[in-house]
Amino acid sequence: MKAWRAYHDGPMSAGSLVSLSADEAHHLTRVVRLGTGADIRLFDGRGSEWRGTVETMDETGVEVRVGPAVANRVEPLTRLTLLQSTCRADRLELVLQKGTELGVSEFRLVQTAASERVRVTPSKMKRWDRIILEACKQSGRRLLPALIGPENLAAVAGAFDLSEGAAVVLHPSEDDCGIAGVPGMSGDGPVRVLVGPESGLEDEEIGLLLREGWQPAGLGPRTLRTETAGLVASAVILAIRGDLGP
Repeated sequence: MKAWRAYHDGPMSAGSLVSLSADEAHHLTRVVRLGTGADIRLFDGRGSEWRGTVETMDETGVEVRVGPAVANRVEPLTRLTLLQSTCRADRLELVLQKGTELGVSEFRLVQTAASERVRVTPSKMKRWDRIILEACKQSGRRLLPALIGPENLAAVAGAFDLSEGAAVVLHPSEDDCGIAGVPGMSGDGPVRVLVGPESGLEDEEIGLLLREGWQPAGLGPRTLRTETAGLVASAVILAIRGDLGP
């Protein structure tokens, strides 16, 4: 049976005793309904994971005895940044959840001329962070992807050092070579992929990105929604790099 996973962002080492946060304790006691002596996994969101055993569980919280570290690799070798044009809340949350499951390293929300305007509040950011955390727990990931933005397209267009890796803007053209043919895609450097809004990026926006060194690429003859395009592109990139298995 697969062990339940819990998040603990404090220091951990084999033999130490850690107290889980109120949210994690509530999940284990009220949702999963584990008991004392249950075997779980603890991950720190920074790339490490340990075995653990629930030692105490009462109204004051949950304490876990940390066991040996888990050494198998689950994180992609490719650092993948998904720059997603802002869209409707439910679609954006889908991108955060499924992108995390796939192996996206960083999400950057981008406001373009035609994208939906998103007002970020503390409660909304907390919800998004929770969606990413739960997707990490479910998928077995150990690194919590960063979430940045929203930012204007002009700010992110030149925000990266494009001397290594690849930078892709999803925008099919007559000489479209597909994502696999983008310069730098076959190497091991970081990859950035930018997804426009439902109605597409404007010509001026495409021109700005191309001048900054971004490469256009398409995803085939069918028209995909913005939330679908980013997830498909992420899966294609990780597959090209060998990060989705053999």
